[in-house]
Amino acid sequence: MTHAQSPDSIRRHALRDFHGADLEGKDGPLAKAGMDLLLLYHRSRAKETNGIQSGDDSESQMQIRDGRVTIDAIATADPKALKTDLEALGLTEAAVAGRIVSGRLPIAKIPDLARLSTLRGVQPSRAQTRDRAQETPSEQELLARRSLQEHRSESDSASSSSTPSPRDTAAADAPTTVPTAPDTTTQRDTSEAAAQPAAESNWGFMVVGGLLVLGGLLFYLWSS
Repeated sequence: MTHAQSPDSIRRHALRDFHGADLEGKDGPLAKAGMDLLLLYHRSRAKETNGIQSGDDSESQMQIRDGRVTIDAIATADPKALKTDLEALGLTEAAVAGRIVSGRLPIAKIPDLARLSTLRGVQPSRAQTRDRAQETPSEQELLARRSLQEHRSESDSASSSSTPSPRDTAAADAPTTVPTAPDTTTQRDTSEAAAQPAAESNWGFMVVGGLLVLGGLLFYLWSS
């Protein structure tokens, strides 16, 4: 005899799959599927077995049709390997963008999805607008890339601060010209050295002239 499951019982099953028997942490056997998909799975089972309708607002925003839900799954490494595994579970309309594999997965295969070794995490796609829950996988990748870029930026900044730029190197290597005052002492010595021969030459002419005058005077006195 099958016992009907209440909404509280459905949630307890999902919590146990996500948190484990202790209902703490994220180490349950199907934790990689996430609470949204686990709730969807257990509600779908309850509907099939007991006819219980117990959806909520988050489920109404999922893209669900013909027993399938559209998902965005993140690969642990190779997205092509994840795509192959997902298609083996019945994924249709598969598309790959970076490490994200999207497509329409049978709701009944959600437990098998959570057990894939090629899966890192998964979220249900939302209809039309993409809310925070659906954007979580891509945000994780963007945060990792931003962290790497900031690390490179800090390294580049440290390198540029310790390494002089080509302009600074050229300026450092250029000879330094220090303006000097004109050497007046050298100019004065040069002028005096040039004037000295002229003075000596004038003195010689004066001596010769004096001797000539004296000789003429003596000749005049002797002849008279």
